[in-house]
Amino acid sequence: MPQEPVWPGLPAEPGQAVRARVEAGQDRLPLPGSGRTLPRSQALARVAAHDLLLAKLFEGHTDALANLAELAELEIPAARGTWATWCAEPPDARLHCSEPDADGCLRQTGRKAWCSGAAGVDHAVVSCWNPAGKPCLAAVALDQGGVRITVDGWQATGMAATRSVDVHFDQAHARAVGTPGSYVQRPGF
Repeated sequence: MPQEPVWPGLPAEPGQAVRARVEAGQDRLPLPGSGRTLPRSQALARVAAHDLLLAKLFEGHTDALANLAELAELEIPAARGTWATWCAEPPDARLHCSEPDADGCLRQTGRKAWCSGAAGVDHAVVSCWNPAGKPCLAAVALDQGGVRITVDGWQATGMAATRSVDVHFDQAHARAVGTPGSYVQRPGF
């Protein structure tokens, strides 16, 4: 029996529901640290009141947009599609990156754990470590040959529908988001 949609007119699968909210422009929230914390929190709370799984994925998408706007100074329309934010790091799953070239492009290698919604998003903002051992952020398209989304990883019963899995990167192309360490120094962190 198919699951009922959590929002009238939206698909029941959380990744599709996030995409529908994005296409409707409902992901344009005030930025963290902008003095509009209450409206941002209220928007996320409305999603959570209907479906916590959807809220987890939707918050990851809006966090990625905030990181891009604050650190990469990208216009939101340039960040099309659905996004995730993957910055949690167990000690055995670290993503490494090269130094960015003159255009801000870098290569990522390693395993990223706990990647919620990996199979249902287009891009991710991920934490990684540069050759000097400094923490960095990068934006990566997930539809490239250097990215492999697995079915392995976190098996959280209550959040199973988020499909939090491991993602392997093998010289995947990415774009630096901010400078090393800027992620934790930004006003909205």
